[in-house]
Amino acid sequence: MSYRPFILFSAFALTACASAPDVFDETFSRSETAQMTSEYFDLERAAAARALKPTYKKYGAPHIYVSGQMSAVADDSAQRLHGTGQTTAKLARPELIYWAIQGKDLPRETRPIKTAHLIYNKVDIENLEEVLGSIGALSHRGQTFTIFERETDGQIVVTLNLTQDLGEIAKLETVSFSPIDS
Repeated sequence: MSYRPFILFSAFALTACASAPDVFDETFSRSETAQMTSEYFDLERAAAARALKPTYKKYGAPHIYVSGQMSAVADDSAQRLHGTGQTTAKLARPELIYWAIQGKDLPRETRPIKTAHLIYNKVDIENLEEVLGSIGALSHRGQTFTIFERETDGQIVVTLNLTQDLGEIAKLETVSFSPIDS
């Protein structure tokens, strides 16, 4: 039995594998985002992937995923929701983050609402044709998500909430983020 053809083939295969450069993708694939979303909202992964499909088709893959909870402050004059959570990025350590969302017809008090944000750098989005600010709803197998899109500080922020958690909230408008010093 001759081992020479096997040795030559093995050497060729190893050389071919060694010459292919590894490419690191700093964005989150739809599968990765669906996994994080399904774990956070306690949903089926496939339902989360289907809910995210239009966002990925429109904007591609995000660089940052934020998950946390937001609620209203019991103040008649305040028309905003406040949230705190954690950022997830492939090239950075998780950070605590605060956000405020201005809105209209918000309830005086709101129990904490699970919220996720997909954050894109506007310059990275190819073929961005429309001005943002649209609001949409996606329904998949009994789970309805309300999607808010907005542009802020050169970024596109897509906010996901389970519609059942939003209650009577009519409209969410601007969003601003601030890191929480730890």
